[in-house]
Amino acid sequence: MSKSLIWFRTEVVPLFLEEYENSLLYWIGKEMAERERLKDFISLRHYFEKNGLGKLSIKKREKDHILLLLHDSPLSSASAASVGTLSLECGMVTYAMEELFQQKGEGSVHWTDPQSNSPSLEIKVAFLK
Repeated sequence: MSKSLIWFRTEVVPLFLEEYENSLLYWIGKEMAERERLKDFISLRHYFEKNGLGKLSIKKREKDHILLLLHDSPLSSASAASVGTLSLECGMVTYAMEELFQQKGEGSVHWTDPQSNSPSLEIKVAFLK
C-alpha cells in the first residue's frame, strides 16, 4: 500500500466518516468479502496478501470464537492508525469466518502490542448463539 493510500486511510477517511468510521468500514468490509467470495481462510489469506493488506494467521479456535492475527499490515506502522481504521479488515475477516463456520458472528479488533515497531492486529470473531 502506497504512502498516499495509508495517508488516505488514516487521515481522510476518519475525517470524512467521523463517528461512523468503525461501523461503516466494518460493513463495507463484509460487503467486499461477500463480493470477492471470501468464504474460507485460504481465500481470505490469499486476498489479504495479494492486495497488500498484511498476512493473516489463526491464533486460536474455541467453540464460541476464533482469533486471527494480522501481521505486516501497512497500517501497523502508521502512527495515526486507529483500531477504527482497521474495521474494514475486521469486517472482511468476520464475513469469511461466518461463511466458513456457518454461524453469525461479531468481529472486534485490537493491537497486540502497539508500542512495538511492528504490532500485530488481533481480530476476534465471536459466534452468536
